[in-house]
Amino acid sequence: MKFQRNEVMKLRAMIVGALLLTATTFGQTTEETARSKSSSEFQSDKTVNTFVFWLPEHINQDMVDAAREDYSEYFSVDFEEGRHELKVELKTGDATEKFYVHRLLAAMRVLYVEQVEVVHSIRDFSLNHIEN
Repeated sequence: MKFQRNEVMKLRAMIVGALLLTATTFGQTTEETARSKSSSEFQSDKTVNTFVFWLPEHINQDMVDAAREDYSEYFSVDFEEGRHELKVELKTGDATEKFYVHRLLAAMRVLYVEQVEVVHSIRDFSLNHIEN
């Protein structure tokens, strides 16, 4: 079976595209995933305007400081680097502050939040657990 030059190029492009799609689909690593408490514990903390996350290992104090710089009027942020524990305390608990928690995590390149082995995109987690 003899292929035309255009067919070979199309085949190569399809293979490269499939490989890239596979890499991005299955490339969701723990480097992008923060952990939170169980849903019931998270909701309990939420009633006192507090959110606790355990950040990926590569995030350090400098990254947290840079990310929180823009949000100091909405909440306070404490980071225990040894445990990678991030504690966010909202000032009033209003919707704007809750929305900016999502932005804070995104600024540190957190794309997912794992809650008792269920992984949510950061946007879904924000809409369903933080903002509601």
